[in-house]
Amino acid sequence: MAKRGFDVVHLNNPPDVLILAALPFKLLGKKIIFDQHDLSPEIYPQHHPGGEGGIVHRVLLAFEALK
Repeated sequence: MAKRGFDVVHLNNPPDVLILAALPFKLLGKKIIFDQHDLSPEIYPQHHPGGEGGIVHRVLLAFEALK
């Protein structure tokens, strides 16, 4: 692989922040496949009462929007 390189980066979650690790490769023209296995923004407020609209919830929504 070192000689030929690669065409695709395949990620899955959790955690959603892995999408940030792929960003440099996307900028280099590589294809990105991201398998979403959970609904983090929707689940977070259920596990953290009052968390909807807070900073963590907004960050999760932002990561989801990047995908």
